[in-house]
Amino acid sequence: MILIIMHNKENDFNNSLPEHKEGIRHHLEWGATPLTTIGRQDVAGMQLRVFDALIDRTEKSAPIDVPEELRQFVLHSFMNRFHGRAQNNQISYSERLKQDFEGLDPLILNMHERAITGQATPVELLIVRREFGLRSIELARLTHPYGDRIEQLDRMRHAVEYGILANDGIVFKSEEDQDVRYKIRSLSRDAETPEEIKHGFLMTRRRKIGVEGDDTHIHERSSFVVRMDEVGGLDVELINEMSKVKLTKDETWIEDIAAAVKLEEIIPALLKKNNFHTIIPLSTTVYAYNKTTGAEIEREKERNRDRMEMSQYPELQKHIANLALNRTDDHH
Repeated sequence: MILIIMHNKENDFNNSLPEHKEGIRHHLEWGATPLTTIGRQDVAGMQLRVFDALIDRTEKSAPIDVPEELRQFVLHSFMNRFHGRAQNNQISYSERLKQDFEGLDPLILNMHERAITGQATPVELLIVRREFGLRSIELARLTHPYGDRIEQLDRMRHAVEYGILANDGIVFKSEEDQDVRYKIRSLSRDAETPEEIKHGFLMTRRRKIGVEGDDTHIHERSSFVVRMDEVGGLDVELINEMSKVKLTKDETWIEDIAAAVKLEEIIPALLKKNNFHTIIPLSTTVYAYNKTTGAEIEREKERNRDRMEMSQYPELQKHIANLALNRTDDHH
């Protein structure tokens, strides 16, 4: 009953908003990415409307002092993240251990349908991951370009924490338990000088926010762009040090940059100050991952490959079947 009451309250809130007519309000806030669009034209069409609306939000949220090259980098970074999340969910769902719906409670089936359409709560999504044997699943996602709508993060995080606790999990509060990690993902660079960093770079911050009893780990990943243009506010000496690093194809430059300017010290300080002028927020995503389920999926994929190979040699299959039959006769 708790889940149904929560759902109805969310619907009452959404119904009062003008964007409800388009059916995408939930997704423009912090609704999770739909599990799949395959075979669901309604979901695919909705995702296109969401994508267009978020593109519009990203373009309109850019302050006037952001150079055009950096605006385009921010826009393309968002586009890559959007499609990347959809792809990750799709792969995880297609590889799930339970491919049918036999023996499932109608309530679970309803949760599954809501997960397909991107309407499920974090509580429901954690249950869907467990019941269907998904390696990973997105629980919530908020797109907040240049800090627009970033105030909704508190509400999203509260819903995720509730979901973890409702599934008998533990929520981590200290940074030591959260194992916070920063990583450079991509760079803005000019075609004329691809070996040099220009304008800015995309980073992520990942932190572990909880764990369930079945060893399902819940992580939050925030994406943001660090400005390196003249009016971005980043220390000039830092920019000069980063500019000295030569970009290589093997991506060893990622560690070189981080070491050269001590990013793991500088970036957290800027984030705590909510310095959206220097650090441009893009999005925050929460996902759950289970290593045991992932290992079982890999074993099942290996078994399927073996069966596929065997099907190509019918005579060998017949020989193995005869051997098994002979062993059975020997025991009798």
